[in-house]
Amino acid sequence: MEEQKKQVILTRYFPTQIERLWDAFTKKEDLLKWHSPQGMTNPHVEVDLRVGGKYAIAMKYDETGEVVTVRGIYKVIEKPTKLVYSWKWDGSEEETEVSFLFSKVSEEETMLTLIHSGFSLYPTESDKKNNWTHESHSQGWSTAFDKLGNILMK
Repeated sequence: MEEQKKQVILTRYFPTQIERLWDAFTKKEDLLKWHSPQGMTNPHVEVDLRVGGKYAIAMKYDETGEVVTVRGIYKVIEKPTKLVYSWKWDGSEEETEVSFLFSKVSEEETMLTLIHSGFSLYPTESDKKNNWTHESHSQGWSTAFDKLGNILMK
């Protein structure tokens, strides 16, 4: 029997056009500004936006200066409505999958649904120590989306 998995599902409305929100998730210069939880910054981002292309996002803890990097491969790119990629932290054995669904609400509002799936019900001690669990990702995405919302309102 296959192990059951946990997932994070978040829906957020952003005060911007769907194409602008898409860019925030696919352009290096935008990802550098927001793609980490509160208390972290992004010193380095790599984007090869094509199916089979790779990405890497480095996240630096403000408090300690420690840098952790997540990497993956783009699986689905349907501009501007759907983006799917694998998600694996350097040093973790667990690979998860991130899906973003972009829905135009109006000319100046876009709904984003995040589905981050494949988290183990029983994370390793290393993943717990590094905050790479289902619960920490739920909080991390939420605060990262807060940062993104602030950027889009400028």
